[in-house]
Amino acid sequence: MKMKTVFFVACLTLMQACNNLNDQNIDYLYSKGRALLKSDKPKAGFPYLLNCAARGHGGCAEIIAYEYYGAEHIDEDLDEALKWFKVAASTKLYYGFAGISGALTIAEMYCDGTYFSESYTSVNQWVEEANSMHADLTQIFVQQNVPEHFYQILEGIRQRITELERSIAQRGCRTSE
Repeated sequence: MKMKTVFFVACLTLMQACNNLNDQNIDYLYSKGRALLKSDKPKAGFPYLLNCAARGHGGCAEIIAYEYYGAEHIDEDLDEALKWFKVAASTKLYYGFAGISGALTIAEMYCDGTYFSESYTSVNQWVEEANSMHADLTQIFVQQNVPEHFYQILEGIRQRITELERSIAQRGCRTSE
């Protein structure tokens, strides 16, 4: 009887260890994934970040998207990058700017020919989304009296949006049209 109990407890422990990533708090997954990404074993952070991003966390989705886009620690995969930038943008996450960064990067990918859009409508949709989030953030920052460095980040984003709009007006985007 004692052997069956020990075996049962061992099986439960093993099952719990295997499912541990799925049960962890999303903030823990984000923190652990980022820490590992910055360590000497960055690939070890991907399971944490992917799990977190799959749960709809904008910050995790943005990190994964930039990793696929920049191919720093993993092979470049523009389809995966676009997928995760869209997840980040859909969250409209203001903390860490993941939502606005996702929308703006999608528009830039479409416009500069990194990833071809079906039409200018897609490019303009993402620019409008970035502009809308920028306006919302500006209003939130004024209401919450945030520190100055947040306004500096927001100004950098405004410059990216303006540069993209100027590029579209001057030369258009390299879409499939």
